[in-house]
Amino acid sequence: LADRLQATIDSSASNASRSAMQTLHRYGKVSATYGEIRNRSDLLVFWDCDIQSSHACLLELLTDRDVENRQIIFVGDASTATAKIADLVFPLDTPDRSASVQLIHALSAMCSGAKTSAELVAGCGLSNEQVQQLFQLMKSVSYGSLFFKQHDPASEFDLESNAITLLIQRLNSVTRFVGSKLRADFNGVGAETVLSLASGFPYAINLNQRIGRYTGLAHSAAETLIRRNCDAVLMLGEFDTERVDDRIQNWLEKIPVVQLAAAPSDLASVFIPIEAATGDFFRADGVMLSMLPTNSSAAEVLAAIATDV
Repeated sequence: LADRLQATIDSSASNASRSAMQTLHRYGKVSATYGEIRNRSDLLVFWDCDIQSSHACLLELLTDRDVENRQIIFVGDASTATAKIADLVFPLDTPDRSASVQLIHALSAMCSGAKTSAELVAGCGLSNEQVQQLFQLMKSVSYGSLFFKQHDPASEFDLESNAITLLIQRLNSVTRFVGSKLRADFNGVGAETVLSLASGFPYAINLNQRIGRYTGLAHSAAETLIRRNCDAVLMLGEFDTERVDDRIQNWLEKIPVVQLAAAPSDLASVFIPIEAATGDFFRADGVMLSMLPTNSSAAEVLAAIATDV
């Protein structure tokens, strides 16, 4: 439908997932499903992320199975809720992210055989002994997993995420390690997987020249609306006006908005009620789930619209 209309198509998570996508483009990732981590991982490392406060249900999921000698390590602010339940804490000055990046680089160098020294650990906020202890703990496990926080979600360059991704790859030269980035939007998953399969691009795809163009967030739904570069919107799903920039909301009030959802938004000019969507959904860890059909699905409505375009 977007191709026929020569429109811009985007997912609701494009702004929150930008830095994660950029890291994936550059370095790839070593990942696993949360079920695999729950059943196999004997070391959970939470790097500068207070998962107990931000993703409490995920923490419960990861720890509801007994794994022999499982340990929880927290690296970051020792006053957080997650630090209080961890078996071992390596305190860092979290407002200064350079210390965290320096520590990551030191651990990466040690994976390649470097010895701890004052020069290697300078600026990371931990002593030689603490860095050596952390490395030995990560190196000696059978299956480690590292969860890290998202910084600057709309930024194209997230140095800490890039460095952690490379560290996880290097740890796999000495043991088995996987990683997962905990995004600022509670790890919500949009249509990135479907858009990638259909076009080769994960989000913010502009089709007004009949070929897909992808330039980061330049053609995201938010930027397109802020610049007022569109004169109509087709919205699939619910719309939370409280989380939207005032400039976007002001423009949506002035143009036609067609919404397909279970409940209408105040901004909808035309509302088409649908039941819960059908098809394949993707969990935050990439697992595909097939949904049972309902009476009136979004796919059926969109297909009917496309036949008249």
